[in-house]
Amino acid sequence: MLPVTRVSKTQAIQSRKPRANVEIQNKNNINEFKKQLFEAAYYFLKMPRLLFLFCITFLFVNCKRTPIVQEVDSNLREESAWFHLDIEQDSFPGISLDRSYRELISEKEGIEVIVAVMDNQIDIHHEDLKDRIYTNTNEIPNNNIDDDKNGYIDDIHGWNFLGYGKYNYESYLSYVHIRIIRAFSKKFKGKTEADIAPNELNNFEIYQEALQRYRNKAEEERYIKTTLEVKKELYEFIKTFADRIPGHEDYTMAQLDSLEIRNEEEKKLVERMKKNISNGYTFEHTYKDEENLLIELYTLNNLKYNERSNIGDNPYDYETVGYGNPNVDAPSHISHGTQVAGLIAATRNNGFGIRGISNNIKIMPLVISPEYGDYNDKDLANAIRYAVDNGAKIINMSGGKYYTENKELLFSALKYAENKGILFVTSSGNDGRDIDKPVNTMHLIDKLSEKDTVENLIRVSAITKHLDSNLFDSRNNYGKESVDLFAPGVEIMTTDTSVLGYINTSGSSLSAAITSGVAALLMSHYPNLSYKEIKKILMESGTPYDLIVNTREKDSVPFNDLSKSGRVINTYNALRMAEDISNKKE
Repeated sequence: MLPVTRVSKTQAIQSRKPRANVEIQNKNNINEFKKQLFEAAYYFLKMPRLLFLFCITFLFVNCKRTPIVQEVDSNLREESAWFHLDIEQDSFPGISLDRSYRELISEKEGIEVIVAVMDNQIDIHHEDLKDRIYTNTNEIPNNNIDDDKNGYIDDIHGWNFLGYGKYNYESYLSYVHIRIIRAFSKKFKGKTEADIAPNELNNFEIYQEALQRYRNKAEEERYIKTTLEVKKELYEFIKTFADRIPGHEDYTMAQLDSLEIRNEEEKKLVERMKKNISNGYTFEHTYKDEENLLIELYTLNNLKYNERSNIGDNPYDYETVGYGNPNVDAPSHISHGTQVAGLIAATRNNGFGIRGISNNIKIMPLVISPEYGDYNDKDLANAIRYAVDNGAKIINMSGGKYYTENKELLFSALKYAENKGILFVTSSGNDGRDIDKPVNTMHLIDKLSEKDTVENLIRVSAITKHLDSNLFDSRNNYGKESVDLFAPGVEIMTTDTSVLGYINTSGSSLSAAITSGVAALLMSHYPNLSYKEIKKILMESGTPYDLIVNTREKDSVPFNDLSKSGRVINTYNALRMAEDISNKKE
C-alpha cells in the first residue's frame, strides 16, 4: 500500500488560499406544470378517484420541454469544482482529479467503460451529456423488434422500467410500507403474535412496522390538511381588505404595513401574514404543499392505489421482464438522474459547463425511481440484471430505502452482478442516521446471512469543503460497518434539466456518483484489475483526516469512526496504487 499523507486541520487551514463562496441560485425552481397540476387537482378533487388520477397523470406525462443549456461562467464553474482539487496542492479536501490529469494520465488515454445509472430519467440531449450516453448498437431504433433478443424492444439507450405506452412513465409509486401491507394483509390482518407460526414471525414484525408507518403518515397528512386550511383561510381573509395592494396573493412587509387595520382580529391576521413572509413562506408554497398532500392521499399512501395499472405488470411475478418502454429521456421537472450522470461523465473538453470524471465513460440510463414514492424491488433487480447483461462494468444507484419487500430478490441480483465482476456503488442516504443500527438498515445490503455475502457493494457518504468539525455533512447517514468511504457531496455544480442547464446542489447521491466515476476511471486505465481490486484501491488510497466532527445524534466524533475506511476518495493516490498492482499482475 502506498504511503498516504495524513492532513491535520491546522496544516490545511494555514495553507488554504482564499476562494470565493459560490452559490448558484436557480430562479426557475417552481415549474409551471406543477402549478397546473395543483390547479387541476384542486378543481377535480370532488371527482371519482380514477378520473382524478387520470387528470393529474395526463398533466405530468405530456409536459415535455426543449432543452436549453446556457454556458456556465468559467469562474463559477471553477469555484464549484472544488471537489476536483487536491488537499496537498490546493488545500481543499477534493478527490485530486485535476492533479491526476496533470501528473499521471491524459484525456486521450484509456478504454471505454459503461456505467449504468439506476435513477429517474436522464436528459440525454443535454449539451454536456449527449456524447456520453450509451448506445446499444445491436438494436435497430423504432422498429418495434427485439433485434438483440435481450427481452427489451428498441432499447437503444437503456430502459425505463416505469414506462408505459410509447413515451409515458409512472410518476407515482406507493411507499414501500403500503406494498408490505398489501402483500401481507391477507395473511396477518387482525392477528396477534400468538397466532403466528415461528417461521412467519419476522414477516409479521415487518407487517406491524409497516402498519405503524402507515398510521403515522395518515396522522401527518391530517395535520398538514388542517394547517393548510388555516393558511388558505388567512390568505383569503387578507384579500378581503387588501384591495389597495396590486398583484395576487403574495404580499410584502411594506404593503401589509400600509393597510388600514380596522379591528384587533385583522391586526392578528396581518401579524400572522408578516410571520409567514419573514419565514419565507409564500402562497406558492401553499400550492406546493397542497399538491404534495393530494398526491400522498390519492397515490403514495393509499392502500387502494394500483401503481402498476398503467405499466401492466405484476410486481410480484419476478419472472416477467420486458415491461416498461425505451424512453429514458427526462422531462424538465425530473432532474436527479441528470445531476448524477453529469458528475460521472459530463464532457470534459467542450469549453463550457462542467467536467465529468472521464470522457471514456458512457452512461447507461436505467429508470427505476419515480418522481414520488419508493422504487420497486422487482424493477431494481431486473435493472441490475439488464446492466450486467448489456455491458455495464459499474452500476451507480444514488438512492435507497429503509424497508424492502424482498431482500432475497435484491441480494440475488447483487450476487449475479458480483459473479460477473460488476461493481455496485450506492449512496448512504440523507437522514443523518447511524445505519449500523438494525432499525436504520439501508437496502441494498451486502450480507444476507453469515454465509451469504457479496464484496462488490460500495456505500458512500458525503463531506463538505470545510476542514473543521463540519467536514462531515451531518445531514447524511454514516456507519462504521455500513458505509465504506466518503466523497465530496456538498455545494457541487452539476448538470440539470432546468432552463439554466446546471445547478449547485448537495447530497450523498453526488458522493456516490463521484465514486462511480473514479472507479470507472481506474477501470479505463487499468482494465486488468478486478472489481475487488478496484474497491480495495478506493478504500485504502483515500485521504484520512484527523478531525473531530459532529453528527445529528452525537457531537465530537472522530471522522474516521464514521465509515469502514475512515477516508475520503483520492484519485491521484488511487491511480498510483492501481499502477503498482497492475504492474505486479503482468
